[in-house]
Amino acid sequence: MADSIENTIVKKIADDLALTDKEVIIFNTELTVFNGYKTITVITETKDIQFVNHRDATIIAEEFVAARDNIMQETPNGNIFIQEPGYFILKVRIAVELPALGYKVIEFANVEKELQTIVATEAKQIGNENYTLVFENKQLNLHLASGKIIENVIQLEDIGNNGDTYDFSPLENEQALLLGFDHARVEESPTFSRLILTATYQLPLNLEQRIDTQETGEVAVELTIELATGSSIIQSALRVNNQVDSHRLRVLFQTDIANEQSIASLPFGFVTRENRDVPDWEKNYVERPVNIEPLDKSVSMSDEENVFTVLTKGIKEYEVSRHQICVTLLATTGQLGKPDLLYRPGRASGDTTKRGHVFIPTEESQLRGEHCFEFGFYVAEAAFDEQNTAELAAAYEQENIDYQHQTLNFFLHRIDNKIQKSERLLNLAQRLEIIRFPDNTLVTACHPSYYDADSWIVRVQNPTKTTFPLDTSTLDLSKVTVVNAIETRQEQNFEIV
Repeated sequence: MADSIENTIVKKIADDLALTDKEVIIFNTELTVFNGYKTITVITETKDIQFVNHRDATIIAEEFVAARDNIMQETPNGNIFIQEPGYFILKVRIAVELPALGYKVIEFANVEKELQTIVATEAKQIGNENYTLVFENKQLNLHLASGKIIENVIQLEDIGNNGDTYDFSPLENEQALLLGFDHARVEESPTFSRLILTATYQLPLNLEQRIDTQETGEVAVELTIELATGSSIIQSALRVNNQVDSHRLRVLFQTDIANEQSIASLPFGFVTRENRDVPDWEKNYVERPVNIEPLDKSVSMSDEENVFTVLTKGIKEYEVSRHQICVTLLATTGQLGKPDLLYRPGRASGDTTKRGHVFIPTEESQLRGEHCFEFGFYVAEAAFDEQNTAELAAAYEQENIDYQHQTLNFFLHRIDNKIQKSERLLNLAQRLEIIRFPDNTLVTACHPSYYDADSWIVRVQNPTKTTFPLDTSTLDLSKVTVVNAIETRQEQNFEIV
């Protein structure tokens, strides 16, 4: 539904602008100016194109759709049958500056030279000014600009899950398997590079096979690590084809930070947690206290001179153990609630062991099939900084929203062929900026006022423990009013507590 709403909005704006098939509109949903790289999708019959006034553009992925014969086309004079031309679906990484909370239209033209494309190399490492990632001896090592090396910076871990849809619980005495990568390849462009690691594991097919391994299933993984010139964030995507049941798969980040403390983000701030061990826990708890914790957008380990931060998109669970940040990807199971677990003896969650209740199989929660997990990480020889970490998380979660008016593929955007043209035009400009805040402003919400059709509500965040004033240098204060959550006017105080 959200995709369809977005599809409708961007197409209506493109219709109003009367865009040609060689124009692309790029949106910035943040309230600060964007100056960096966006990934856009372009459909064109040839790769011999050039973006006008945007020379820093690279094809990072492509798909060719072959021509088709005898394709029906509706015309005022009736249906005719044509040859539909072949075309490319291009993912283009392009340097662009975008206005705050607005959009900008860019243009490309046909030329006699193919647009720059990311190319495969024989290298086994990628790097920029801050990091070098090296795959050697089947392990991934991170080299910092200072010369410090973190070995095995990323590994995977697999263990059986005897738990249910409520809680993870291991099998008694089972040891987790550490999983590395077998093969690596590199793709490079002048400002952007990828390291792609792959492996296929034969793992016990289910819980019974973990006790007495006879039958295995396949879990194939592909980890794509992306590093851009000047970037302090290492971006990653892990694709997993899961064909085994009842197990937990985690990604382990080696930090080389010697403490058991974590700093996890929450809405509007951070919480510091210390690992704890509770001996004889059965005397006071019905469930074993474990150090598996939730996070919002990031989790960090830090000491006075080092910080290692993991940034996530949709991943919400972690544990700190043995100098590592362990992030849960999958915890699959086949039961809603199970009794007599190692971490929860006795009763089952979900009331499945109450009189009159039944066990409820949940086969879909085995999560067979393909999944993609996105995460990034940041490493620095400095102490943890709340403001910097919140800004990194905000930058990492920015989305790529773009639209091209074209007639070669109506299903690139799912409901393009169902959206009718608007009768009323707004006479929009090729560039629009609605509200602009200074670059370091952290905005948590922006929406139209419920009471004033000409006003917007903006909620700004202070993730630190120190009150500081909002930078209002880009605002017309004669048009700004401080309000509370129900839009009641407050004292005109721009301190953010």
